[in-house]
Amino acid sequence: MKWLLFYSVFSGIVSGAYCQHTATQPAAVNITVDVAKPAGQKIRNVFSDLNFWDFRFEWMDKAADKPAGFFKEHYPFVQHVQIMTATGGSPERDLFVDPANRAVLTDYNFKPLVAAIHNVLRQGLKPMIKTGSVPSKFAAQPKIGFFGVNVRPPADYNAYHDYIKALADTVVKVFGRQEVNTWSWGVLTEYENKDWFAAEGDDPEATKIAYFKLYDYTVAALQSVIGAKNLKVGAHSMSAIPGLWDELEFIDHVAKGTNYKTGKKGTQINFLCASFYELSPGVLVDKGFTLAGVLNHLRNRAEQNGLHGLEYGIDEGRILNGPPDDKRDLTSRVVGFSYQGASDARMFKTMSDINAHWFSGWSLTTKGIWEGLLPVGTHVAALGYKMMGNQRLGVAVSGTPADTANKVDAMASYDKKSGTVRVLLYNFNNNMHSASAENTVVTLRNVSAAAGKTVQVKQWTVDDTHGNFWPTWWKDMNAQGITNDDFVWSKYSIDLPSNMRTQSAKDFWNSKEPGYYQLTKLEPVTQTVAVKNNTLVLPVTLAHHGVTFYEITNVK
Repeated sequence: MKWLLFYSVFSGIVSGAYCQHTATQPAAVNITVDVAKPAGQKIRNVFSDLNFWDFRFEWMDKAADKPAGFFKEHYPFVQHVQIMTATGGSPERDLFVDPANRAVLTDYNFKPLVAAIHNVLRQGLKPMIKTGSVPSKFAAQPKIGFFGVNVRPPADYNAYHDYIKALADTVVKVFGRQEVNTWSWGVLTEYENKDWFAAEGDDPEATKIAYFKLYDYTVAALQSVIGAKNLKVGAHSMSAIPGLWDELEFIDHVAKGTNYKTGKKGTQINFLCASFYELSPGVLVDKGFTLAGVLNHLRNRAEQNGLHGLEYGIDEGRILNGPPDDKRDLTSRVVGFSYQGASDARMFKTMSDINAHWFSGWSLTTKGIWEGLLPVGTHVAALGYKMMGNQRLGVAVSGTPADTANKVDAMASYDKKSGTVRVLLYNFNNNMHSASAENTVVTLRNVSAAAGKTVQVKQWTVDDTHGNFWPTWWKDMNAQGITNDDFVWSKYSIDLPSNMRTQSAKDFWNSKEPGYYQLTKLEPVTQTVAVKNNTLVLPVTLAHHGVTFYEITNVK
């Protein structure tokens, strides 16, 4: 796979990457970490999930001939594959021998999904199977919606229950009960979004009741095979923008409502998720919810209803559209500029601050997952993963940024077993075109060398000139005269060359792509630094939207 960029980590000194301050460059921002003071729980790997629009695109033939350890080697932070709309909604997705034959409702054919799950498991990953949409043959009057799937509920919920039960029976038979017990299940995507699910006439009340039924019958089917104790099931709402009906009423239903299948109070729920997008870089969507606001919106209602201990995640998101000069869809949902790296670092901290569990992404490279160039967001996910399971440390930020619109912040952790302190810091500005750097000093207090008087410091940098091909591509693209008209979607989207509509633009990209691989390499600077008076001082200049990651070993 000569076009694949492998995640290689090299030791050595890279000139200019480690920036010492001079008398003319006073620190504007001070980051202080007290290694003796834990703060909060151990750090989660919030980059653990990837969602896939259709498992057939990436997890059938493409995945079958990849080595079993591909993800572990290249994307060790990925742990779960969210298989969206896994069980139907269109002839291509419906798991039947003859999806069009409405007279026969039990001609199940689960082989495609089973094959995809085999490939997911081969990579050491776990599936989240999102049931739905409802196969057209189950609907009284099927209607294909905006996303190309049937949005209508089943005419016979018992028939739908049997379909889901048959799927559960099949995967238990094929993969074994012990394995299936480690999976998770979701019921639909954005359940209050009428483009995914709506009763006849798009009636809000009828749609709400239809979803309550669909959820109750689906959970009952899964419980009958897997068992409630071993089942992990949840639901995914929009939440950040108004839906056809109030998504919080679903939480009320599963907590205290009458179960439409069993007649008992409530329905099993293990996690609640939402979508979270910026409308364009730095611009929030309709309700104005921040990331923390969206998840706390769900958590608060759940806990008011006595639902404690649920998991909370983002099942899709990041950025919908490009900025005003090309505000079309970002099909990858990320931009290539360093803005994305700083934004993802800030997201990592926010998710950790609110005790959330995952933020599911759409892709990892310019070509999806199996090949292509790595963008800055993927680098930040790999660096953040190094902190997984570490004890979080308190971070104090003082001083005033040179640009008051910059947000300089950090996360820190300590791994006592290996004697390693890790610090992730970033310079984020809501304006993607901000160009201001920040002189910063990171100070570790109550730290000493486990042996001798020095510690080893590795420093990774992600910005315009480290681990990032995009600024060079942007310069080349403009010099070549490639414009918005040469792209199908926004030119800010990283999915290249598939996003290009003209052959001349594709040919130019293909001619330049080999040279960009070197630019995407993420190489650490390694230094030996003395610890004085139980204090370690690390000056660093954070470029605009820059991310720096320290790994400090031989620490106690």
